[in-house]
Amino acid sequence: MIDLNPGNLALEIVWRVITAILKGHAHPGKTLQVVWLVIAAILFGSASLVHQPLDRLSRQYELIPAGNAALARHPELALLRVAPGGLRSLIINYFWMRSQTLHREGRHFDAMQLSELICTLQPRFPGVWAFQSWQLAWNISATAHTPQGRWHWVREGIELLRNKGIAMNPDSLLLYKQLSWTFLSKMGDNTDEMHWYYKRKWAQDMQHLLGAQPLSTTGEVLSAFKQIADAPVDKDPYRTRHTGAPIQDDIRQQLLDENPDIAALARNLAKAKLKKDKAGLKIDSGLLRAYNFCTLSETVDITRIESVDDRNQRLRSQAESIEDPSEKSRQLEELDRRAEWAKVINNPVHSKALDKALAFVRAQVLWNVHKMDPDYMYRMMQRLGPIDWRLVYSHGLYWSMYGMKHCKDVPKEHIDRLNTDRTLLTCLKTLAWEGKMDYFASRWRLGSEEPIPTIRFRSDWRFIEATHQEYIRLGTEHAKLRNEKFEKNLLCDGHINFLANAIAALYIRGRHEEARKYFDWVRDKYNKKNDKVWGADKLNNSVVAGLIDQENLIPRVAIAQLTASLQMAIAWLAKGDIAAFEGNVDYARRLHGAYHKSEAMRTERLALPPLDAMAAGTLRELLVRPRLLDFDLSLPQRSVMYAAMEQRWPLVVANVYDLVRRPLLRQCQAEDLDFDKLFPPPRGLKAVRQYRMDKAPQQR
Repeated sequence: MIDLNPGNLALEIVWRVITAILKGHAHPGKTLQVVWLVIAAILFGSASLVHQPLDRLSRQYELIPAGNAALARHPELALLRVAPGGLRSLIINYFWMRSQTLHREGRHFDAMQLSELICTLQPRFPGVWAFQSWQLAWNISATAHTPQGRWHWVREGIELLRNKGIAMNPDSLLLYKQLSWTFLSKMGDNTDEMHWYYKRKWAQDMQHLLGAQPLSTTGEVLSAFKQIADAPVDKDPYRTRHTGAPIQDDIRQQLLDENPDIAALARNLAKAKLKKDKAGLKIDSGLLRAYNFCTLSETVDITRIESVDDRNQRLRSQAESIEDPSEKSRQLEELDRRAEWAKVINNPVHSKALDKALAFVRAQVLWNVHKMDPDYMYRMMQRLGPIDWRLVYSHGLYWSMYGMKHCKDVPKEHIDRLNTDRTLLTCLKTLAWEGKMDYFASRWRLGSEEPIPTIRFRSDWRFIEATHQEYIRLGTEHAKLRNEKFEKNLLCDGHINFLANAIAALYIRGRHEEARKYFDWVRDKYNKKNDKVWGADKLNNSVVAGLIDQENLIPRVAIAQLTASLQMAIAWLAKGDIAAFEGNVDYARRLHGAYHKSEAMRTERLALPPLDAMAAGTLRELLVRPRLLDFDLSLPQRSVMYAAMEQRWPLVVANVYDLVRRPLLRQCQAEDLDFDKLFPPPRGLKAVRQYRMDKAPQQR
């Protein structure tokens, strides 16, 4: 009986041939052939010995897709295993053409399954992943007619690259560039008329994961995120990161074993349940959902439009009014269950342990689900500033920088490298213009999907210097690469345009020294001393007006100019300077009107938020955290500002009152001041509250 093992079979055949030759049954004079046959047999047998270990290692390190899993999903792959190389390429080409036909016929789910098959067949070709992701996020999404439908396909495109394509091709800059471009252009830009839905949905997901960014200094923001960066995560790229499991069980057990306070918290969370429940909360993603609902933390509370007590009373009242007995009972039980969670979550005994547990879960979900490195995110914040990860631009920036870190071998002159540099700079610029988010959680009912929040953007001047330094670094690199002077570098036009807008915003904001610093820098480094505008000896209103074109501003730059003007206007009220207030508001109104002169800019896709809404966001920050905007205002000074605004812009004050009441009340109590006397309810508050109640069902 012949052994069918490849190595043994080869030896058997060669041995029989040699035996035949030696016995004289073969043609004489074949000694040389015998020698070559022996050598071939030895080599073939040796190869067979290492075949299985190499195959096992290839599968372990994902150098080839798992055959059984692929065959289970796509039986047609069996044909490719026996097809010759030339025929295999024809079959793959057929799949490509068939996929495009399905797209044209509107059979997008079938086309997506075929796209997954193509990626499975060509896992080490980055262009395949980039193309299929583009199809999902751009082309297929455009055929959907609802925000939810489009968001489904955009998210599919992101996850295809992030979860699969980059995992199979970690050194491909093309995939990092494509992923960052999806965040920046598809979700962050205004080319898609449903871009606001993408931004709001992403902000909601990140708010649930990471919580709201603290309204505090850069140092305090970094300190808050450092807990997440320091949380334990096993970053072995070949373990649960590729399975999609959100929590690494062994690391969680290690955390509990090494931290008795967290173990005590875990035991109490497990007991936070009703008698009929089998188990309570665990230290996993469920803890994040419970925390976001129950916590009294000021950071989360300031994003709510109603207090926790008011919300719980409203939900209980709604549940008790339900006519269906079973549904009524179910909702009341759910409220009782959440009340048990709140007892543990808001217990000060567990405050430090809860912070550690939340940081652990957040780090685990970032790494295992979102494929993001918390430590690298923290180092980005150290280098660039207090990045708000609820913004889509922040994620575009992350994947650009993370890709450059992992793809250092890509030549600097490569087109993917240049495009990634440009994406990085655009994301940073956008953070300077829109780096602060006002997040307003919507009211919702138990048993229904939570409505997406309302969000607004405002400028964050802290990113101006970071963007400037990145322009210098990358501009220097490209100038050296092309043997050019720095003033002629490939990125110079974008750099000058960015600084011109930054100078105008800073000057309007009253930060004249910073504006002058950047003005002198452009004039000296880009040799603009003889320019009509840049050559001016003094920086004044007329020079600043020459730097910008009010009627042709892009939305985010217009927002920056308006933010600067409104900040100065409202701050002047604290000093009683009504004329300065009116002058800045008048400038803001003229700028807002000039921007909307064009019919294109008045469309929903490009229109700016109403000036009242922008003023409300600015007033909110000046009342609660004025030092963030470099204003040192005491509570009595803020009371003067509040009263003056209530006289001159009552609708703005009425809209912001419920959002600032709780944090201002805490601050007044800490200084033993009478909140109701300093900040009485404004005119029109009842009408604003009724409008919100009427609007809530429409949002649902």
